[in-house]
Amino acid sequence: MRDLRIVFMGTPDFAATILKHLVEHNIHIVGVITAADKPAGRGRKINESAVKKYALHKT
Repeated sequence: MRDLRIVFMGTPDFAATILKHLVEHNIHIVGVITAADKPAGRGRKINESAVKKYALHKT
């Protein structure tokens, strides 16, 4: 069987949980696509998606 190379797409918290599960099971993730950072709240602070935070933490 050929090795799978996965491009993961997701943004919310539950998508980060799925990405974490894939990484823990040694699935070959070659790329991650998520929503762009955007300002939120009164201070218009830039928020990163949960998937981006997890992906950056693992690299």
